[in-house]
Amino acid sequence: PLHTRLPRSRTPRSLNGSPCPLALALVLALLAAPINADVYLHYPPGSNNRLDEGGGNRNNNNRLFDSQNNAKGGYGYGGSATNKAPPVSFIAGSQLSVAWTAQHSCGSENAECQIVLQYMCNDLGPNGERHAPAGLPPSTPAIGEGPVRDGTDGNTPDPNNPDSARGLHEPASYFQACDARARNGGLYTADQKLNGPDARRTRQNPNGQRSGLECPEERDYYPYWHPTPWKDLAVMTNNLEMCEWYAAESQNVAPKNYCANEPQANNQPDCEAAGGVWSHVPPFGLPKPMCLAAPFQRDNHLGNTPTGHEVMVNVSVPTGAGADGGDDASNCVLRIRYNITTADTRVCQDPTLKTRQECVAAGKIWSAAFLNASYNNNDLTDDPPLPNQNPKVDMGGLLAGTGGTNSLLELAVNTNQFGRTFQDRSHVFSIRSRPPEIPQNAHIYNLNVKGKRGNIVQTFPAVEYDFHPVDLVVGQDDWVHFQWTGNDNTNNNGNNNGEGTNSEDRHNIVQIANLGLNVPLPASEASMFDVQAEWNPHPKNLPGNFDGPRDQQELVRQFALVKQTDCLEAGAISGDQQRQNCEKLNAAAATIDLGMLKFKPGVYKYMSSRNNNFSNRAQKGKITVVNSLSVPPRPPTKLTARSVENAPEQVRVEWGPHGADDYVTT
Repeated sequence: PLHTRLPRSRTPRSLNGSPCPLALALVLALLAAPINADVYLHYPPGSNNRLDEGGGNRNNNNRLFDSQNNAKGGYGYGGSATNKAPPVSFIAGSQLSVAWTAQHSCGSENAECQIVLQYMCNDLGPNGERHAPAGLPPSTPAIGEGPVRDGTDGNTPDPNNPDSARGLHEPASYFQACDARARNGGLYTADQKLNGPDARRTRQNPNGQRSGLECPEERDYYPYWHPTPWKDLAVMTNNLEMCEWYAAESQNVAPKNYCANEPQANNQPDCEAAGGVWSHVPPFGLPKPMCLAAPFQRDNHLGNTPTGHEVMVNVSVPTGAGADGGDDASNCVLRIRYNITTADTRVCQDPTLKTRQECVAAGKIWSAAFLNASYNNNDLTDDPPLPNQNPKVDMGGLLAGTGGTNSLLELAVNTNQFGRTFQDRSHVFSIRSRPPEIPQNAHIYNLNVKGKRGNIVQTFPAVEYDFHPVDLVVGQDDWVHFQWTGNDNTNNNGNNNGEGTNSEDRHNIVQIANLGLNVPLPASEASMFDVQAEWNPHPKNLPGNFDGPRDQQELVRQFALVKQTDCLEAGAISGDQQRQNCEKLNAAAATIDLGMLKFKPGVYKYMSSRNNNFSNRAQKGKITVVNSLSVPPRPPTKLTARSVENAPEQVRVEWGPHGADDYVTT
């Protein structure tokens, strides 16, 4: 996927295939052997189904979701299973840079792609009730309904026997509704034989394997036509013609239907015939998701874009995410889904037009979105031709299977991967309301740490330590929020390349004169901490007395020593593994929140003193504070203006963002 249903219908076929007025699906295809194509969140750190196991392979591939990713990817959560660290807490409305790598192309003519960012929050009720998240039909409060949690037990949640120690994203009632509901019979399944009639069975998941409590049909198709708990943030694609459809059908703005009392029915006629009540969940009441041109990523490359960084998109941390509609939400999770298709499995919005040239010339959209069940039996001999499982080709009659020096060619095509979806999800994070000391019109930027302990070979397909964003530009009225969390169980199969206590992630910030140097500036020269203002989140009356106002000297100290207490004297330190060896940051907490700073204009370079050796070299960053209240928008590129056909009084103006690649539609 992302398979998306067609913009022209609203409810799926009944089980007997009768043509109910329902959506077909956007089918995105991947022509490849059944191996992992992979998408990995690097910030916020993606779990790839890990619990606290930061190194080696993850323990449970199906813990909370089906990632389709390599078992070595992902990051363990902050702390360990026996001592879980508090999550990072983003301020509502602040700017967050979401970063990821994806193995196959997007943003080029090589593939049609969609990258969808969504989030979900679900806290305990005011009296400790465990209710389902917003966006779903009413359910009975229970352990399996909420809250969203990482858990401390790495087993997959059981919808029939929930356990509060196990992780939970989607609630049990959501999975049970999916398990009972008939699948959408209008979806393209190629020549795959789905082993059952329910919404757990898709072309990608024909046997209905359960992963966490997600609904496979919802996972594989977007926008989904039944209620989901996922709220949309952004869609990135190289088929911008579909943006209007994505926005209009998002549950942010569109209600979603279900059959009350008869959950097996997936459309209104079947629902009412069975004695059910065709009902709907109202929209979330949120803005439509951003729809953006996907930046260029090359094929078969799990790495950076031409910018030298991972693919990133800046989003605003949601406001109003709390159960009461307020900004405070303790248990939230971010999801990324990545879909690709080759040109072999695209058709026209108008099914009478068989080629891309005819389709585009007629003003219609050429996309996998319009591939539906009527094409299931097509193969390379049909019009339009569609690949079946491992087809053999003669290249227009040139080849023949006569043996000797002549042979047909067999293509490596696995049709259960047409419209393949890959995903990753963050660990739990929280959202807090804006502090009253910070003006409502002030921008807040998050500065965090990504990566995990180890060298480049040990961490791959995760990454080594780095600050994120590594090159931040802000205005002199803007605030920067410094915080991070680290895992305490990243042993990389016995390898602990890194400094300080084995298996643990720890970081600090010291200013350096330039990025080529590795010795911090004296405190008196650390102008980075000679700030206009600062905000200190540290609670009162805790060991160390780190609360209260901080002058330049105290900021230098807190950012360097990250609030460690009970440090050994220099002469008492005898090794890297001593817990109170504060020189190596061993006594630091896994989660650190150093608060917010409002800088004076200038360019500031900094590093982590612990993670700057030849195993994890150059954990360094830069902050540029411009001489204006906020960062002015950069000039657009590729600006064109042309008159609108048949409307000479109108002019169509198009442009790209600063530094954008040429957009190549599929």
